[in-house]
Amino acid sequence: MKTTLLILFSLISYACLSQEFIEQQNSPFDGVRGSAIAFIDVEGDNDQDLIVAGWINEDGFTKETSLFVNDGKGNYTKVFGTPFQGVQFGSIAIADVDGDGDQDVHIAGKTNPTAASARLFINDGNGNFSETNVDVFDKVKGCASTFVDVDGDGDQDFFLAGIREDFFGIAKLYINDGNGNFSVQDDSTFYGAVDPAVSFADIDGDNDQDLLLNGSHSPGSPPFIFSHIYLNDGVGNFSLMENTAFPPSLGGSISFLDIDNDNDKDVLITGSKQNPVEYIADLYRNDGAGNFTLIENTPFEGVSLSSVDFADIDGDNDQDLIISGKNNPSAITRSTRLYTNDGNGNFDIVFNTPFEDVSFSALGFNDVDGDSDQDVLITGWTNEGVGIAKLYLNQSILSSTTQENAIDKFAILNNPITEKQLHLVLDSYKNHPVKISILDMYGRTLQQGVMQLITGVNNFSILIPNIPAGSYFIRVYDGKTIGVKKFLVQ
Repeated sequence: MKTTLLILFSLISYACLSQEFIEQQNSPFDGVRGSAIAFIDVEGDNDQDLIVAGWINEDGFTKETSLFVNDGKGNYTKVFGTPFQGVQFGSIAIADVDGDGDQDVHIAGKTNPTAASARLFINDGNGNFSETNVDVFDKVKGCASTFVDVDGDGDQDFFLAGIREDFFGIAKLYINDGNGNFSVQDDSTFYGAVDPAVSFADIDGDNDQDLLLNGSHSPGSPPFIFSHIYLNDGVGNFSLMENTAFPPSLGGSISFLDIDNDNDKDVLITGSKQNPVEYIADLYRNDGAGNFTLIENTPFEGVSLSSVDFADIDGDNDQDLIISGKNNPSAITRSTRLYTNDGNGNFDIVFNTPFEDVSFSALGFNDVDGDSDQDVLITGWTNEGVGIAKLYLNQSILSSTTQENAIDKFAILNNPITEKQLHLVLDSYKNHPVKISILDMYGRTLQQGVMQLITGVNNFSILIPNIPAGSYFIRVYDGKTIGVKKFLVQ
């Protein structure tokens, strides 16, 4: 009997691996391009709400920035009447800027063909926002921004780069007084950036936040393209680092991540190099002191007008990657590719993902449904010329090489289901609780509860909800490993 269960488990596991993500149907999100997104807990209920901004139709004038609240299971509802101004080619940054324990938001971007905006909104703790620091921030479009503590005083400062309404590129640091009031620092340090990519990380191991800034210095033709590292002295004074390994690029993204678990920040850079035009997705390994070396022969497809995010999608404690963007300088084609990490910084492409190919994109990982794995939201412009905003729920079978997992083998004994009970067997390494969820084909949770396993073979039955005939999933989560099985109700 044990041999039969092991074979059944193996067959089902491999079948599920090709369907790791399932698109959530009937979501309330408007399709957008020239988009920006941010996950945010607006009301302090420990789930991931969402802000989405972008151009929502074809006339070039209708832009929207919308707030969606999460019920904790990944079901979103649009909030009407927010003070957020609609933007495209913009940025959204989230932080607690005034030290009151809730999440505030900065939104910048293009508001109409000639105008731009940059506005800070303070949260009252219940998801109600009001504008503050009016006229402090330069109004920019085609921008990038982030909150970061540059001076080590425990509050969130702010960095903003982009093109102003007078077509002048800026890159400015705004210092927080600890109460959410910002003032611009001397802005002569940084190159003004058009089509910027911005990211902060401690790249040289001195425990402060350094800056990598890519873009073009002017909107002229041809523009002066640059890629600059600015080193922080620990109190927010920056100096340009000479002779970096990075080629100048624009129209891309920057992601710092530790790809090889050596506790320093490596970096992935996408975008467009010039003369001749070449799209890149270049990964550089950090030696721990801020010296970077290009890793050759990665599987990454070069992209521009792009977006990048990383997360541990398969539960093996390393950083995987998703990359989207325009993938051919001479043709209007786009891609969205998922890559898994072996823990040493070697990546493999994941085939047969359901993701839309997009450019002018924004994407992000987060656990939206509270099941402790990483889901992904993808927005942007498809090959069919339409804007999308699609949420894909992670249905992966996550595995670990350690023996600390509770679940060894997991099988359904009666499939298809002809009664109201689902009969399961789970082999466990130890006494341990597991969370069991019943999901529909769109990843929505229909029922969940907790079962206590004992060491050895566990046979038990679950009373399933009154659901129509069709296909469903059962998910078992032990705090480290997730098992997912498909079953049929007749």
